Amino acid sequence: MAADTFDLTYPDLKEIARNSIEYSFLPGQSLWRDHDYRHPQAACAASLNSDREAAGACTILLAASPKAQQQWQLERRFHRFEQAQQPALR
Repeated sequence: MAADTFDLTYPDLKEIARNSIEYSFLPGQSLWRDHDYRHPQAACAASLNSDREAAGACTILLAASPKAQQQWQLERRFHRFEQAQQPALR
């Protein structure tokens, strides 16, 4: 409904979803450096946009931060959706 009413694109909707967690009152460190969705924390950068599970320092970050946990889950859902929609998004 929001996409139709306000002529929002998929990247717009994705940013709104990310902002809802980034600026929420969830405790803990963000998955993103300086609120920039192009720059994940170094600990999680390698496995963020892949099918790999979090490992090492990323696992520690996620365990310590409810905010980063929610952001990680959202990014995983984006990744799965985009993989399934690959032809439609090009």
